[in-house]
This record gives sequence, C-alpha cells and structure tokens, in this order.
Amino acid sequence: MQHITNLLKTWFEFPKNKIFCQISTINNDRPHIRTMDLYNVTEKGDLVFLTNTRSKKWSDLQNCPNSAACIVQLEHGQIIAEGKAVLKTSENDFNTTDHYWSNFLGQYWQEFYLSLTESIAHHIPDSFGVIIITPQKWEVLEINQNDFLKSTRKQFLLEQSGWVTHDLSAE
Repeated sequence: MQHITNLLKTWFEFPKNKIFCQISTINNDRPHIRTMDLYNVTEKGDLVFLTNTRSKKWSDLQNCPNSAACIVQLEHGQIIAEGKAVLKTSENDFNTTDHYWSNFLGQYWQEFYLSLTESIAHHIPDSFGVIIITPQKWEVLEINQNDFLKSTRKQFLLEQSGWVTHDLSAE
C-alpha cells in the first residue's frame, strides 16, 4: 500500500521518527489495547512490532490472531489497520527474527530480552518475538485543519482483485 507508506513518511517522518501505535488484541471475547513501538512497515504493507514472547499480547495473538492498530498524528489524521498477526521467533523463522534482532534493537533492548530468557537459539533469546500484522483493511482520516467537517475518510479493503478504495467522507 504505497498510499499508506507515503502518509507514514509525510505525517510522521517514518522511519526517521518513532511511531507509537495503539494495538488491540482479543482474549476471552474481550478487547485489550496497549501502546507499541512500530519498528517497520514492509514493502507489502505489513506492520512489524517487536515484543516479549511472555507478554499478554503474545498469548492473546497465539489464541486469536485478529488485531488492529491505530496510529494518530493530531495535525494530519488517523490511520487504522485491521488484520491478522503472525508470530515469529528464532525457532519458527530464524531469518526474520535474526533480521530484527540484529538490525532493529540496540544493546539496551537486547540486554532486556536476554535478562528474561530461559534458552537461547542461535544467539537470540526465546523471550524475543516479532509480531507481523498483515492488514486486510486500512482506514485513513485526513484532517482538514481549517474545517474539520471537510476532512476526508477513506477505506482500503483487500479483495481478491487487490485493494479497493471506498470514500467514507460522506457517511
């Protein structure tokens, strides 16, 4: 999704600046939400988060991979992604996990994950995991600073033929 990637770059200057997202999961038919640091957006538009494999969010996503992310920039707007999460560890996808361990974490965070570990596989602690959310739907609110009622809202829905755009501004 080139449009979303462009918004992340212009609104947030990502990846130069950090983006903090509100991430929702489901457990026992109840929603849970927390703030997470967005580490990467892949060329396909997947959202990548790094986390502790012993966290509640990890166990929530193991039980139900449905998730949503909300990113807000008050001057520009809001981006919501809904999709399914895939959980990666050094045991089930060493290459991906090693890429994020080696290239996205500083010494501080590596030491944190090492302090929580029970075992280490290929130099990566079992406490370190990668969450990759593959969006099936995006919703973008672009705020008109001069007249909020003239703000635009669009939905991008993944269908078999590709991404389909719907204008939600009039709703």
